Amino acid sequence: MKNLRIYLIVSLVAPSLVFAQAQPPAPTTSHVSNVENIVAQAANKSETLKSLKASLESLESEIKARDLELSSRLSAELSAYTDKREVFGTIPREGTSGVFGLTVVKPFSSGTELLVATDHTLLGKDDTYPERNTAQWQVQLSQSLWQNSFGRSTRLRHQAEEAELKSRKASLEFERQNFLIRVENAYWDLVLVEKELAIRKDNVKRSQTLEAWTSRRMRQFAAEKTDLLQVQALLAQRKLDLAIVENDLTNKQKNLEQLVPGLEYKSTDFVAEKMGDVKSNYTEQFKNKKLRLDAYAQEQRAQQNSFEALRDEDSLSPDLSVFASYTQNGIAEKFDPAWDRAIEENHSEQKVGLTLTLLLDSEGKSQQQKASAKASEAAKYRAQALNRESENSWDELARNFENIGEQIKIAKNLFDIQSQKLKAEQQRFQQGRTTTLQMTTFEIDAAESELRLYRLLSQQQKLASQFRLFVSAGSDL
Repeated sequence: MKNLRIYLIVSLVAPSLVFAQAQPPAPTTSHVSNVENIVAQAANKSETLKSLKASLESLESEIKARDLELSSRLSAELSAYTDKREVFGTIPREGTSGVFGLTVVKPFSSGTELLVATDHTLLGKDDTYPERNTAQWQVQLSQSLWQNSFGRSTRLRHQAEEAELKSRKASLEFERQNFLIRVENAYWDLVLVEKELAIRKDNVKRSQTLEAWTSRRMRQFAAEKTDLLQVQALLAQRKLDLAIVENDLTNKQKNLEQLVPGLEYKSTDFVAEKMGDVKSNYTEQFKNKKLRLDAYAQEQRAQQNSFEALRDEDSLSPDLSVFASYTQNGIAEKFDPAWDRAIEENHSEQKVGLTLTLLLDSEGKSQQQKASAKASEAAKYRAQALNRESENSWDELARNFENIGEQIKIAKNLFDIQSQKLKAEQQRFQQGRTTTLQMTTFEIDAAESELRLYRLLSQQQKLASQFRLFVSAGSDL
């Protein structure tokens, strides 16, 4: 009788110990993440992000280089020639002559242009004429009055370039943030599969223990064949689930490593990641509407096209300029005396005047103006469409984030219920009031509720990463 009582106690307590391990701990609500470390490594190691950074630096340099049209220009001439043209009367020159000249032109953003020029001409000595040096210098100042009036076209160009820089920076930032979202999603996929792997391994271990215990009961005629088959079916299913998750783990690791070459991490970091409800961290985010980066880029592109249309219209205006010039020269047989005479005031010329240049093809001008206006109009329509799409995306993100927060609450509650149900069933099993099949079902329900909760928490983190794509309205990148 004593041996029988011991056997009955073991028969009731042993399975309860097996199933007691099936109650998984509830995920914590604290959030201590390694994702920032992964993103930081991506910023330093990813060729994609390095390419975007180089593109941005190239863009900034390219736009700054457009002011080359306002840089000083130096032109020089050094030549030697034989001149047989008639100079005085009909007697040609037979000697060799030369010219040396320097000209510097400096345009200003105000539409003003300064010209300073010097040149020296040497007429060589021959049988008829002595050597003759001619020195000359000139200063001229001009100001645009109609086309690019006082630098209007230059100001429009700078405004268009500023909008273009913002637009293209926003486009590059949109690409960058989309890439980082892929990195974050890959990270949370790996966290989820690592946690699922740990759960699946525990499930297999518990099923193996239960199978061994049920086999012993079969040999002692204390269990039926169906009990053992039920446990073996559960074990086979859990081994299959484990094999699927192990393969999925390899794929998720390769995906993250492909995105971040040379990634340094430990699998234990992912298992230890504490996934919790982060809804409260983003409460402030939804208080103000935000604009998606691609919509912001198109908004700036529309401004750029508007400025460019005005600049094109200005470039088709008549080119009317006022100018004033001062020139002095001197002629002598030698070099130095020629320049001495060129400095004297009584060898000067002063000139003041107007220049006018007109485009006579009115049809071509009209088509150019029409093309610029239509391009600006098209950009505005695209900006309006993307703004509306951005607003819908923001509202959808807010709804989904709110909804998944509610789902997490329900899933957390379900997990607690399933855990309590499993605990209660263990007590019934100890009392011999339930079956192995029933206990197995309860254990499966508890494990699946935990996985469901982890999946929702992972989805919430992925949704949170979408905030990367939005900026506050009116912000300046």
